[in-house]
Amino acid sequence: MDAGSVIADFLTLLSFAETRYATAQEDEQEANAETQDILHSLEFRWHDPRKAARLTRKLSEIRQKRRMAKDDMEIAGLILNFRDKNAGMVKALRRLQGDIQTTERNFERRSYQFRTDVMEEYLKPEDSPPPKENEPEDGGQDKEAHNE
Repeated sequence: MDAGSVIADFLTLLSFAETRYATAQEDEQEANAETQDILHSLEFRWHDPRKAARLTRKLSEIRQKRRMAKDDMEIAGLILNFRDKNAGMVKALRRLQGDIQTTERNFERRSYQFRTDVMEEYLKPEDSPPPKENEPEDGGQDKEAHNE
């Protein structure tokens, strides 16, 4: 677990909460509309007892779906409220995430150029890693430049 991925996960949670809240709102509205359809059907039409029982079971399923949507909205709402109250911190976390990504990219390009001859007797040319692309064999620097 590295700092960059933890920050990214947190920022993803904040974005997901907004999406989840909107989806849960739609789910609740749909469940409310379905509930009204069933209730009005029961009110204005005659249904044989078997069909009325099926509609009752369906109504129960819809109400459970609605309850889950309302629960999701409540949790997502808490997260969105936190995000809105801490907008400056969220912005700072986004900047920090970018800084960490830049630093991690710099780590990948990190290398070391020996400054003395102490390693020459221990290293053979085949022990050295091949030069990176677009990099001269001597690393772009000669030993004399380091000895100044």
